Amino acid sequence: MRNVLRYYYNMYCDEIIKKNNTYKIMLNGNTFYFVKYEGNIYNLNDIYNYLLKNNIYCHEIVSNKDNNYITNVDNSSYILIKVYSTDVLIDYMDIANNNILISKDKCRWQDLWIKKIDYYEYQINQFKKKYPHLYQTFSYYSGLTESAIMLANTVKDKVLDLYVEHNRISKNINTIDYYNPLNMIKDIKVRDIAEFFKQQFFYIENPIINVKNYLDYMNITNDEAILFMARLLYPSYYFDIYDEIIQDKIDENKINIITNKVDIYETFLKDVYAYLKLKYNIPEIEWLLIKQ
Repeated sequence: MRNVLRYYYNMYCDEIIKKNNTYKIMLNGNTFYFVKYEGNIYNLNDIYNYLLKNNIYCHEIVSNKDNNYITNVDNSSYILIKVYSTDVLIDYMDIANNNILISKDKCRWQDLWIKKIDYYEYQINQFKKKYPHLYQTFSYYSGLTESAIMLANTVKDKVLDLYVEHNRISKNINTIDYYNPLNMIKDIKVRDIAEFFKQQFFYIENPIINVKNYLDYMNITNDEAILFMARLLYPSYYFDIYDEIIQDKIDENKINIITNKVDIYETFLKDVYAYLKLKYNIPEIEWLLIKQ
């Protein structure tokens, strides 16, 4: 890897640390990451050029000697990033205040969710003997997805504001990940905050107080409120672990982290739904109206 960096970037590195498909590089007091990239380079160019043009804070993507962002190494694409922040945890108010409006478009979450659940339903039937616990729990989370799709469909024909959001929000997301342009996308404003609260719920603590504070603090629209609820309903937390199990990266029993909290997460959803109903015109979902 030292030869690759020397040839493509004229970098003579002090230290290189490899972790999975990422290389952390220390050079003259600066930190770089040479990361494997499997995303769409055209989408990346679109959002990154917007960030640069509007002087919006993020880490720098370093061009190689051919003035390209992508460097091919052993038939894989890599991108070099220069990091401009220290490792500090992001909280919900950081996300709430990060309102970078880019463009307008329709919400297409429901289309993606329909395709995903159709694929999972086919897949789980192929693996029901190998992963019996996944098979037994899947229908519940498929039902949550259907509720999320139903809500999202109520605003599918409306043109909404799109902001700088993120592909992934982890339970302990830090400034290094948050300001990484490779993790940034254009999407509805409530995507990041809903994913953050779900991660908080399952891995740290029930965030209901912070959810209410967020809804009081932020002036989100009625359509955004509907999509916020839809995003909380969509069980990305389950599917993330499901994918790792199917790929034999983790043991099947890891899904218990999620399934053991079914009842208390339902209570959380009902609390959020009731609070949203006080402030917004949210379509009725009968099972969310039933108190346990």
